[in-house]
Amino acid sequence: MHERGWEVEGIELSRPAAEIAKAGNCGPIHSHAVEELGEMALFDVVTMFYVIEHVADPLAILKAIKKLLTPNGIIVLRYPNTSPLLSFSATLARKLTLMQAPSHLYDFAGNSMQRVLRRAGYGSSLTTIDANTRCCRPLKRFISCQFGRLPVGLARLSGNKILLPGYSRVTYAAVGDNHLWSS
Repeated sequence: MHERGWEVEGIELSRPAAEIAKAGNCGPIHSHAVEELGEMALFDVVTMFYVIEHVADPLAILKAIKKLLTPNGIIVLRYPNTSPLLSFSATLARKLTLMQAPSHLYDFAGNSMQRVLRRAGYGSSLTTIDANTRCCRPLKRFISCQFGRLPVGLARLSGNKILLPGYSRVTYAAVGDNHLWSS
């Protein structure tokens, strides 16, 4: 976003990762939890990619972020779709430690993310199915992109009735109700 002319700030609790982010000279990087930031400037957009499923209290985090958003601000959440794997095989899920600390603490199946966002005080929201995460390494990226098309295609063709692991959900939520997806 910095390369596109946006003013950016970041939060990274991992000190090594924060140092890497700071080396990019894109903007300030805070090493505190969002609930501990106190008074800050308001933001038009806050993104959380692959974070919400790892936090101890998603509702508290979403409420804290809402306080940082402008009246027309939005939050963009990206999180994995692990529900099909968990329902397919609880034994396999336990072996993969998907839902064990410190891995994924929460799984947002169905419309559970919309319910949490409403409880946190957000207005309208929209969840979309997004392609798989794309790795930086060319071979892994190619393989990921090829195999990632199957679950996305099945989900779209079935109207989200056939949901396989291998893709992510992206949820956009607004502070208010005046957004393109709510019309």
